[in-house]
Amino acid sequence: DINYLIIGSFSTTSIEKVIVLAEEHKEKIYVAMDILNNKIMIKGWEEESSFLPINLFDGYNSSKIRGYVLTDIQKDGMLTGLDIEMISQNLKLTKKNLIIGGGLSTYDDLEALTKIEADNVEGVIVGKSYYVGNINIIKAQEMLKKNA
Repeated sequence: DINYLIIGSFSTTSIEKVIVLAEEHKEKIYVAMDILNNKIMIKGWEEESSFLPINLFDGYNSSKIRGYVLTDIQKDGMLTGLDIEMISQNLKLTKKNLIIGGGLSTYDDLEALTKIEADNVEGVIVGKSYYVGNINIIKAQEMLKKNA
């Protein structure tokens, strides 16, 4: 079984089609928002779209998508820390769930994420911070449960 589908570039070029798809598969679709300098990047981060995050939020907030995967591509894989201000600003633009990616480095980032006044952070992508040994998944889960 496939539990969820994450849609990237197609979600900027075919909003109506994704909305119809989400209607058929309620709460099963995430819209990927790969952000660079507050613009949505598409086609494998190679092309800048004309969309700002607010445009996609406006397009999908009333739809049946489950949420968004918000990736700060300038920080992705860099271990430079989450951009908590950018994340906070985007969380305010939607009631839908957000999965956060890009820049997670240490447990301090996880702690900062738990301090955001929002209840729609669904998850965080640990990626490189896990592979280089900065984050232990069990410890991170325990920490996030304690702060939930």
